[in-house]
Amino acid sequence: IMGFLKKLFEKKDCEICGGEIGLLGNTKLADGDMCKDCKAKLSPLFRVKAETTVADILQQIAYREENAKALEAFNPDEEFGASDKICVDTAAKEFVYARNGDWKENAADVIDFAQVTGVDTDEEEEMMYFDHEDEESGETSTSEIRVVHFHVTIHVDSPYFETIEVCLSEGEAPTPDGDDADTAKFNEFKRQMNRIKELLGA
Repeated sequence: IMGFLKKLFEKKDCEICGGEIGLLGNTKLADGDMCKDCKAKLSPLFRVKAETTVADILQQIAYREENAKALEAFNPDEEFGASDKICVDTAAKEFVYARNGDWKENAADVIDFAQVTGVDTDEEEEMMYFDHEDEESGETSTSEIRVVHFHVTIHVDSPYFETIEVCLSEGEAPTPDGDDADTAKFNEFKRQMNRIKELLGA
């Protein structure tokens, strides 16, 4: 146990920047260690794997520095999604995946249309049930509604990530079976899904 604790608390240096790594800030690489500050520089779409090397990280950080310049010039004119968004600059033929809709704060990756190798779409149906209590009789009845979730998976040719998955209707409950407002919401998400496929479909 003492040996384990000694190893746990021993000083480690980041192989990327050379700085000292705090107790809870270490990410193990195949051939070294990385601090949390360097990890924060990586793509939000990237996941460190057991085989990820120091060279891989250095290469990606160089790419991310170039991406920051591209992000400054990014000017989207179409946006899709209720929460997480796909934002598209149709003139430049580029797009980003914006977690929580904020592509600047999250330093999103600027992806060229030419990098897209395919777009998959899916309409996932779910039945939702609601209980209603009659104020006069106190009796409870249950109604059901068909909700459709609009999923888009974009396949990308990149050394750092392969797919981008987004549920366009996250946080919403679009249904084709409700009133005019419900139907309009359903049709809008369906339009967005089809428009993404039209723009990016390889």
